[in-house]
Amino acid sequence: MDERHKNVLRSLIPELSHGIQDPYMITGFMSNIFTESDCSEIRSSQTQSGPIRASEELVLKLMKRGKNAFNSFLTTLRNPKIGHKDLAQLIESRLDDGLQGHTGREVISRGPSSVSEASSSRAETTPPNRADEAEYPEVPPPISQRQRCPFSKETLLKNIPSSLRDTIVQTLNIKTELGNNWRGVAGHMGLTSEEVDRLDDSGKMDSLFAQMVHKNYKLQDIVDLLKECERHDVVESIESHPGYEDVQRARTKENGNMLQEQTGTESKGSLAFPRQESCKSEVEKTDEPDVRYFPSEDSNPPDEDITSETPEEMNLDENDVFSVYQRSCLLVECLNYEKLSGLTDIGKGINSLSDCLSHWEGDHIRIRNCKSAKLNSKVNQFVKDCGHDVCFVYLAGHTVQLNGENYLLPTDIKPDCTQADLIQQSLNINKLILQLHMSPLLIVIVDGSHHIEGKFRCPGILPGLSAIPPPPNGVIAFPCHPGSVRDPEHRRSYVSSMADILSENPDIELSELFKKIKEVPELYSKTDIVGLNAKPTETTSWHAIIFVNGKNNRYKNATHDSLHLEVALKKLGWNDVSTHCDRRSVEICEILRKKLRALSGKPRKVVMVYYVGAACQMGEDNVLGLVDHENPPYTDVSTQWLINLMSEYISGPKILIVDDLQTSESGLYEHVAPLEFLISLPKKRRSNIKSEDQSYTLLLSQMLGVNLGQSLKNIVQRASRAQHHVSNNLFYA
Repeated sequence: MDERHKNVLRSLIPELSHGIQDPYMITGFMSNIFTESDCSEIRSSQTQSGPIRASEELVLKLMKRGKNAFNSFLTTLRNPKIGHKDLAQLIESRLDDGLQGHTGREVISRGPSSVSEASSSRAETTPPNRADEAEYPEVPPPISQRQRCPFSKETLLKNIPSSLRDTIVQTLNIKTELGNNWRGVAGHMGLTSEEVDRLDDSGKMDSLFAQMVHKNYKLQDIVDLLKECERHDVVESIESHPGYEDVQRARTKENGNMLQEQTGTESKGSLAFPRQESCKSEVEKTDEPDVRYFPSEDSNPPDEDITSETPEEMNLDENDVFSVYQRSCLLVECLNYEKLSGLTDIGKGINSLSDCLSHWEGDHIRIRNCKSAKLNSKVNQFVKDCGHDVCFVYLAGHTVQLNGENYLLPTDIKPDCTQADLIQQSLNINKLILQLHMSPLLIVIVDGSHHIEGKFRCPGILPGLSAIPPPPNGVIAFPCHPGSVRDPEHRRSYVSSMADILSENPDIELSELFKKIKEVPELYSKTDIVGLNAKPTETTSWHAIIFVNGKNNRYKNATHDSLHLEVALKKLGWNDVSTHCDRRSVEICEILRKKLRALSGKPRKVVMVYYVGAACQMGEDNVLGLVDHENPPYTDVSTQWLINLMSEYISGPKILIVDDLQTSESGLYEHVAPLEFLISLPKKRRSNIKSEDQSYTLLLSQMLGVNLGQSLKNIVQRASRAQHHVSNNLFYA
């Protein structure tokens, strides 16, 4: 690289290091300049020390490259995906300035004193010329000597101070129990799971912040995201940061200054003898305003006419004086099905509910018996036009769940449709809630979970509704528990009771409304609660697959404990219990695939996979380390893969239990149980692994033999209290 280019880059290292947000991304656009080792070093520096240190290392490495490196660097900065056009212009302006007319060789050969003498003599002999000043701009002072630049919510994220950026990133990188850290920001940004997986593991929020910078986010945008995530502490740290200027605060200050100029009064500090607070009589004698009585923000300026007329005297409409919430109401009813059982008996209750809601001011849209061609288009049009304060959505019809999401079936759905047809033709309720989550108040009521008479042969679907976490400003209501199906005799009770309550008291609060609905006996009866712990019937088949790793000396009792478990399960009536000892992981995978594929055709079943042996956490997953560690090559079994495999083949209750006596102190990664799943994993290392009473398998076997009348999931939860953490989403077993 030319010496003149090196001097320009050397002089701009502070500006470049604070201006570049993602140095590693720049190396990807300059693969013809930097080697793979350079890229890895810059990425490592960015991960360990931050982007400022990595940017300095980027510039230093760039100065050691060839003559094309400088132009390639400028081209990369101008790239819209990089978004640092301002830095490229700064480099060009410094290059045109030529370090105040001298090259690096002149400075080295003549010394800095000669440069200062020549510049001073030129300043004395040359008259001031505006054209020269424009051609040779003044070199900016060092960062330590510059004044702090104010910023506001309209400032781009790339222009905010680095200290504020570090505060936001470091705070949101901390793990929280509510998940309102970087995960909440990524969710409100609309990132998919694949995009989240591609984030840098060393700093998730650093990668998200870099994406915001490249998308030209403003500080107001990230403040809105933080408010949606309920992170008001980070918002307060932004507003209290030195240099932050609130627009409302600045306007108030400006109005106060204008008022003081108009009144012509002087402040107390500027008086030769400041007036005391006790001089109230003097203030009352004069008509001039005193600066000690500050006007409020809502007060009118003195030059405006202030009238004391009431709204009735001014003939103003009540809506012009008092704020009125604008409402949007959507009723979607799919009742007259062509191939499935009809739901026409709840139509009368929906008509009554529609009459109660018709008195609301705002849009009132009702969609009746839509087929697949028009259902999604009409709902999407409502979402597009919805921009009011309150959004009320009522969905009625047959509902199913697929892959954890709920779908409202159109009237022309076919019983033998494929999963692809169901996803395309039906209304995705989860997606609808996501599209409406920006409403100030969102109320979604799903009148589903109806019994579908006949055979609905779409593969992979589950009846009822799966639980939907409501947004911070929303309410989601189901007529029954998730995963359950309502009795056909009482399916009119929900909408009828809601219509009756609203007709008697249209201004009822939401909490009181749902409280009264729950008092209806047909909706929440004791039989529903008992159904969650239903005993096995004669048609239910019970299957257990047990894997034991007993070759290691520290697990000498593993085979013995597994035999106790097998005997206890057979006494309870489990008709299919198979135990596999010291199998390689490849064999384990083949056994699981074969067994689960054979069980997929049975209508009513409970399947349990039980593993006794070593296990460890690896990222956001767990690995069941079998005997293959001693006989490489090996392939460990992933618990997430096992959960996905069981969910794919088994539609009934599923149980996964891992018993590891040598678990680390931090325990295993806790998976979230899908629908109709129970997962029990060790919490931490046992205190004494040689004692038999420390074996979870033996404890579970004993409790299964004693508590014969209780449900299996209750026994597993009782045995897991001290040693395991349980994620339960079972409805019967």
